[in-house]
Formats: sequence, C-alpha cells, structure tokens
Amino acid sequence: MRAAGRTQAVIDLLNEIGASEQAADRLFEKWSRQHRYAGSKDRRAISDMFYTILRHKGLLHWCVTGEKLVSRVPASKVPSEAADVDQAEDTIASARLLAFAFLRRFEAFTMEELSELADGERFAPSKMTADEEAVLAAMDTIDLPHDSVIANSVPDWAVSGMRKSLGGDFDLTVDRLNRRAPIDLRVNLARISPAHAKKGLEEEGIICDPLDLSIGALRVREGRNVTQTKIYQDGLIEVQDLAAQAVCDFIGDSEDTTILDYCAGAGGKALALAAITEERARIYVHDIDPRRLRALWPRLKRAAFSCIEAAFDLDALEGKMDLVVADVPCSGSGRWRRNPETKWQMTPQKLAELCDTQAKILDEAAQYVAPDGRLAYVTCSLLSEENQDQIDAFLLRNKNFVLAGALDEAPSDVLYGPATHDCDGLYACVLKRVVT
Repeated sequence: MRAAGRTQAVIDLLNEIGASEQAADRLFEKWSRQHRYAGSKDRRAISDMFYTILRHKGLLHWCVTGEKLVSRVPASKVPSEAADVDQAEDTIASARLLAFAFLRRFEAFTMEELSELADGERFAPSKMTADEEAVLAAMDTIDLPHDSVIANSVPDWAVSGMRKSLGGDFDLTVDRLNRRAPIDLRVNLARISPAHAKKGLEEEGIICDPLDLSIGALRVREGRNVTQTKIYQDGLIEVQDLAAQAVCDFIGDSEDTTILDYCAGAGGKALALAAITEERARIYVHDIDPRRLRALWPRLKRAAFSCIEAAFDLDALEGKMDLVVADVPCSGSGRWRRNPETKWQMTPQKLAELCDTQAKILDEAAQYVAPDGRLAYVTCSLLSEENQDQIDAFLLRNKNFVLAGALDEAPSDVLYGPATHDCDGLYACVLKRVVT
C-alpha cells in the first residue's frame, strides 16, 4: 500500500471509532480481516498511526482548532436535536484533519508532501480544501502548549482526580501514558523458575529481562510472538502487565485456603493467586457477565491448575472466604498506553455511574469475607474518586472493616504507575473484617 492508502485507512478507522464505543484493538482486528491484502508492514504502519493519533488526539485537536478537546457521547448515541446543539457549541476536528495534523506534527510532512499524499486518487484521501490547507499550514507557526494537560492529551474528566491522586507525579505520569506499553510476562512459579523460563524463551528467540517489582515478572526486550512459543503453550508463562502481577503479590497470601475472585473477567488475577498459594487455596471465580469467564478456561487448562472453579452458588460462600478480590470496572485511566480510545469514550456522567457501581460491588463483595478475612479492592485507575475516595466511603458505611495495615502498621494500599514503576496504573487496597 502507498502512504496515501495507509492514511485513508486510518481516517476510516478514526471515523468508525468516533461514531461508536468500540475497543480500538477489536476495531483494528476487524479491519485487518476485511483487508487481507494489506501486508504485515502495512498493518503495523496503520496500527501505529491509528494508536498514536488516539493517544495524542487532544494535542492534535488543539493544533488544528486552538481549543481543548471535550469528552462527549458518540454522535450515534445522542438524540439528533441535542447533537445539533452540541456541534454548534464546539469546534470538532475531523478525522481527516487529525490524520493530516499527525503527519505534520509527528512525521514532519511539508505542505507540499501532504498535497501529494491527498491527491484524490483511488484509495487516497481526497484533495484538501482551502480551509484545511490554511489550518494545517498554520501549524508551522504554532508553539506547543506548556500546559501538560493539553500537551499530553489528558481528557477533561480525568484531570482533577489524577492531580489529586498523583500529586507531583502527574506530569511524568501523563507523559509516559502516551508511550507504547511493553510486553510483560508472568512466570508460573508453581511449575518453573524465572531463570529457567527466561532461558527457555531465549531458545525460542524471545529475549527478556527480569523485573524487580515482582519475582515472577519478565519484560520482553526482543521478539514478539510470545504466544507461539512452546513455553507459553505449555502454560509456563502468561502475558500480564507488571502492575497486575505486583498487585497480586500485594493482596495475596500463601496461607490463604479460600479465595473468591468476585469480578474475575478473563481470570488473570485468579491464575496469579493460584501460583502464589501453590494451588493450596480453593479459588472461586465469578463475574456478573459469565461470558467474560470464557477466556479463563483455556488459560486454566494450559496452566494445568485444578484449584480454580466457577462460583455457581454464591450464597454458600457467604462469610467463608479468606480473601475476596473485587477488581471493579473502572475508567481504565491507568491503561491508556494500551487502550487510548478510552480517554475519549468516557464522560463525567459515565464516570459518576462507574463510581456508583464500584461502591455497590464493594458492598456486595464484603458479605463473602470470613471473620478476620480480607477484602481486596483493585482498579486500573489513577483517579482519586475511584481509589482512595471509594475506600474512605466504604469504611464509613461498613464499621466491621478496617484498613489491613491499621492492625500491623503495614501499607494498606498501593498505587503503581508508569512514573513510579514503569508499568500500567493500578491501585489496590486491602481491608480486613474485624470480629465484633
């Protein structure tokens, strides 16, 4: 494909994701299936451009409009009369302008090169209008903003919560959230040592480095097709971000005998806890949408664990669990490196609804904790209202729980992130049910 064809493909992807709430990775996978003529280099170039624009959409929007990008509900979900008012109040950069601004800002395209690319030929973008040319030409004279919110494309709904949570780490965090995420691996310590896993991967062309934050963590330095290796297919390693591994180390205890993963999803934390307890714990998994558990069962079979099972009868588990894990749905602000589209799909109203859901899940999960047992609250968020504020509110509602660290002067919560630990942003807090 020519650069023009790649650019038009990105414009099409931006238009589609702008009119929906699809995940960027699934949207790109669908595009790849529908365009099998695109070679691997084409797909990689299109993916890189697509994701870079999503990461820096706020900055690119500012470059061509001079205004901050405001989060909004997709046009397809807004009543037509409200959409007309919304469009009238705000200047919205088109997908074309964002793509052209990317080429100007990140690829140093001249206006002449941009005109040659947008030549209107088959598969290429149509020719630029006079207005587009004027806006893009003006980028030569624009000074980049000193405001880290604009410069790092931080959406409006996240600013105050992130500043409160991160403090002096705000600027560095939002900068690093715009970088590509690394590939981290979790070694199945119940079956193999990190050193043997590292050596086995090297024999298959995957070069890794050990990470200090979690004993079983490796970071891929060279090689990409981890899931095609024998060591992966034999269940000796899993793909899992460093922060998720560290959270499991923080909340887990090798002496636990009963664990409920209340929002298990694909089961990554359940598998990690199985390894931490060396399969001595009986681990129950539950999710409000059982379809999310489908990805767990092949992973469980590959890992050769027999200690994990579906929680078909939740009533029977009430008040009996040593550890209950509530990895709640959240804004995903800690995972912008992997899912940058979520920056622009969230709104203040949706965030408020999420916070209500989180509080409800915490209260539900608490009923399964045994006396002297622990309740672990986990998010992939960097916002105070989804993290510390939720814990404060829960403790006011539930007087029979205390911060676990209050009993032994150990830390009760942790916040991992790209600025402090070079990983995704994850928060975890451990509470203990006290006997009254």
